[in-house]
Amino acid sequence: MEFLPLAFPAAGTFLYLSYPWNSKTFIIVHNAGLQLFSMWTFVNLFSRMWELGLRFEPHYYFGDPRIEQLVFYFYLSKYYEYLDTFILYAKGKEPIFLQKFHHVGAVICWHLCWQYKVDQVVYPTLVNAFIHSIMYLYYLLTVLKIEVRGVKHYITALQMIQFMTGFVWVCCYYNHQKDWREVAILAIFSVYNMSLFILFGKFIKDTYLIKLKPT
Repeated sequence: MEFLPLAFPAAGTFLYLSYPWNSKTFIIVHNAGLQLFSMWTFVNLFSRMWELGLRFEPHYYFGDPRIEQLVFYFYLSKYYEYLDTFILYAKGKEPIFLQKFHHVGAVICWHLCWQYKVDQVVYPTLVNAFIHSIMYLYYLLTVLKIEVRGVKHYITALQMIQFMTGFVWVCCYYNHQKDWREVAILAIFSVYNMSLFILFGKFIKDTYLIKLKPT
């Protein structure tokens, strides 16, 4: 078991606490589990949506018990994904604002859509599950010291595409919503989605583009 020193400046001492999520074994199981779950969600949700066809009618997809179940499981996984942040803290790293905002906002948006059965959430669930299946596989390979070059850039690009197409998907639902609560939820999801697009754009600029500039 690994230990992380937590500093308390006021006391001027260090307190060593054991974190189970700081062990390599746990991180491997964590990433492998989320990768398999994400792929399972994507395959099953895509298959069911293909059978039902593309519709922007309110409560159309949530009227299907199988899709409702898949969205619910994925919604619950958003709480579990907080462990990504805890793992960083356990390693002595400070998560960036983008990650914190991403995790907190996802829980709020998926909760609202699940609570009021807003069909719009089905598409981001599908796409996000696909991206997560790739992302957590990348994390798993990294922990196992298996080098995969260039994948991180493609994952970030896929996330940007997700936000752009997600905004279009939300717009398609606006004209079919009559309940003011569902319209409000769509607006909240839109703001969250566009905020992520801007934050990820800044992340790309700071992480990739600035490094490419000649010194």
